Amino acid sequence: MSFYFENFKITEYELNGKKYDLTNITLRYKFRETVKNYEYAFQDYTVPEGYSIENLSYLYYDSSEYTWLIILSNDIIDPHYDYPLNYENFRKYIISKYGSWEYAEFNIHHFERVGIYKNETQQLVEFDSPIILDRKVFENVLDEQGNKKYPNLPVLYDEEKRMVSILEYEIEKNDRKRSIKLLDRKYLSSIEKISREIFE
Repeated sequence: MSFYFENFKITEYELNGKKYDLTNITLRYKFRETVKNYEYAFQDYTVPEGYSIENLSYLYYDSSEYTWLIILSNDIIDPHYDYPLNYENFRKYIISKYGSWEYAEFNIHHFERVGIYKNETQQLVEFDSPIILDRKVFENVLDEQGNKKYPNLPVLYDEEKRMVSILEYEIEKNDRKRSIKLLDRKYLSSIEKISREIFE
């Protein structure tokens, strides 16, 4: 990651009468605005399991010096938590946040509606983005007499809903970070030139 901050200016700030030389990280936003004109030059990419940003830079650009480009192109603020964790670090994160892996695995994070069904077997709509459900809606059922457990709430088929554990939620959140944008290699020199003009 040492290459990342080399591309930022040092700016003098005054705080409580004292002057400090600090890295001007606000330039990242200027970079993002500038490269919007080059959106066609970026490709969708899925980060392989276990690849650090440095590994990915070397794999894609044949040099680890372009970690800064990956970070800025994907608006990554924290290179540790805004980028997919490998299994070992993910496990440490879960245990640190929830106390144990087992707690995250066996406790519920939320409930979701995943689609609309005509009956138990005939699907009408599958949602691209599930809808968060209230626990009572998830648990609402009909008794033997056809009465609802919660009369004012709908009853969903089992196929329409699902329970999401804390671990499943965290895995899905981590996996979503694998979808990033990488600048096509043939535009690398153009973006480098633009970046130098921004950072100098």
